[in-house]
This record gives sequence, structure tokens and C-alpha cells, in this order.
Amino acid sequence: MNELNKILKKKIDFIDGIYVKETEIQTTKIIQQFYKNDPFPNYKNNENKNSIVNIGDKNYVARKIKDKFKFNKLILEVGAGTCQLSNYLAIGTNNKIFAMDTTLESLKLGKEFSDNNHIKNVTYIKAYLFDNIYDENIFDLVLCS
Repeated sequence: MNELNKILKKKIDFIDGIYVKETEIQTTKIIQQFYKNDPFPNYKNNENKNSIVNIGDKNYVARKIKDKFKFNKLILEVGAGTCQLSNYLAIGTNNKIFAMDTTLESLKLGKEFSDNNHIKNVTYIKAYLFDNIYDENIFDLVLCS
């Protein structure tokens, strides 16, 4: 994604549609191993764009964020997990959402959902919050889930 190349401080690998920055931090590796076998929260088989929007709209905070940051914004979700919030914020907007998590398996679930539902404005990044991969003062909103 061109937007990501403009805001990154460092070059990171791009594997199967996900940007990947490996970490050497032991605590992060333990967390990655935990979620590798059981990514949480998972998507239900029948979930789609409409069901994600319905769920998100019932969440007061998510709905208010989406109402306020509607058009042409750069939003980073740190600790995105399986990216339900990122996908919700992307649906029906032209925002660029960056879903960042340390667990590749969780991000794969989020990416699979967006691919299956034709959500094109989410970029998936496997990195640790303190990897310091972004230039400063880039995002309009940073969410830590």
C-alpha cells in the first residue's frame, strides 16, 4: 500500500498481504504464542459487513468514533486482534485504517474477513507497539484496544 510506505520509518516485510515486523521481545513472543492457537475474538461463520456494522453501531464508543472520523482520515488500531473494530471503521468510509497486532494468526482472520467482504481500506501490520516503525504525527486517531 502506497500510504504505508509514506508513513513508515523502516522497511518491513510484506507476507501474504500483511506487513510483518518480527520482534525479539520475549514477553511479546509469549503473547504471540498464546494467541497463535486461539485468536480472540473470532468471527462467526455467518458474519458479514452488515453484521459487523450492526454490532459496531450498538457500541456507543465505536459508533461515536465512526461518526466523528468519517472521511479521509488515517486511523491506527493498536492491539487490533482479529480486527473487528478496524473493519467496522473501514466499512462505508474512505478512511485508511491500519490494524496492528503482534499475532499473525489474528491478523490473518481480520484480513480474511475484509477480503471476503470486499473491504479494501484496511492495512494489516504485525508489529509491536514500541517497534517505532511509523513517522511521528501521522495519524488522525490512534486507538489502543
